[in-house]
Amino acid sequence: MAKALVSLDTISLDICADLGDSVGKYRFTLLRKLLEGWRDMHLYVDQDFSVKTAILEYNNAINLPSDFVYETKVGILYQGYLAVLSLDRNVQKQTLSQQASEDCLNDIWCGTYSGDWCYPFYNCYRGSEFLGEMYGLGRGVPQAGFYNIDKKDGVIYIGSLVPEGGEVVVEYKSDGVSEGIKLVPTEMAMALKYFAKSEFYADKNPTQSQINRNNYEREYNKVKRLYNFQTALYMSQKINESFSPTNY
Repeated sequence: MAKALVSLDTISLDICADLGDSVGKYRFTLLRKLLEGWRDMHLYVDQDFSVKTAILEYNNAINLPSDFVYETKVGILYQGYLAVLSLDRNVQKQTLSQQASEDCLNDIWCGTYSGDWCYPFYNCYRGSEFLGEMYGLGRGVPQAGFYNIDKKDGVIYIGSLVPEGGEVVVEYKSDGVSEGIKLVPTEMAMALKYFAKSEFYADKNPTQSQINRNNYEREYNKVKRLYNFQTALYMSQKINESFSPTNY
């Protein structure tokens, strides 16, 4: 929706000037804070829902992609077959015992699975290689013994029931930000400046930190109202077009 963009580096240097830092000593510290702020704003202001799938090498603890927000599907690719471990919440999961879960996965990996449940994993990447869609078999299993995701640290821990040599396939909501965003809409610049200042002062000057936090929330709400209004106008225009007498 933005008509103009500004670089995060420019915003960072502007903040340095506000802080009296003429040599840019805090430039990269502030740049990291700006990225954090943009990630938060992007998640709630952006209307697009972007999912990606990462194919990750087997390990006991695997770092998730830096743009990971939350998982929508998890599976294990082994011996050429992708077995579904978990699905998005809107899909009803089957009720299985732990042993039945293990049997189901082994049937999939051995090629003897007789069920017809099949789910797409969208936008798949193995490293930088784009693979398109992949399809997982099964309807998910109880998670105990298979994997656990620590969203705070961005790590997925693989249990002993997952065969070594398999690949962990994670479809996830992407923030669309963390892979090196350089430019942001100009209407968000002021909110991001206040966010970065609030974080910068957090341990140095709590009073200034709170003042900037309040300013950030005010500017954030202004941007959110702007984007909500623009989205409503766009939807109204599309509805009107669909009922246009020239729309055959």
